[in-house]
Amino acid sequence: MKHDLRAMVDAIGYLTRYGIEWRALPVDFPPWEAVYAFFERWSERGLPQRLVDRLRGRIRIACGRAELPTAAVIDAQTVRGADTVAADGAGYDAGKKPRGVRETLPLTASDSC
Repeated sequence: MKHDLRAMVDAIGYLTRYGIEWRALPVDFPPWEAVYAFFERWSERGLPQRLVDRLRGRIRIACGRAELPTAAVIDAQTVRGADTVAADGAGYDAGKKPRGVRETLPLTASDSC
């Protein structure tokens, strides 16, 4: 590997923490092209999700909880659609005036200690 592994991971953390574009990565990190290629290779193998799952399990165990969550919360929200959204692609949320698309997201129970 041409660049330090720690620098690559730190660069990805910086990107996610501050929500910047790849090309806006500060010069203190390896070139954005290298960081992006590294992240793409990791993502193809599913490593980011596996790392998050392992970290979540360790945090839960350290808090005296089971490694895997046993409950989930289902939440939904209406996302306001633009005026250009076709009527057949937009729904109606009873009791609310905006027309838009209803998104339902499964959320796991809070993993904080």
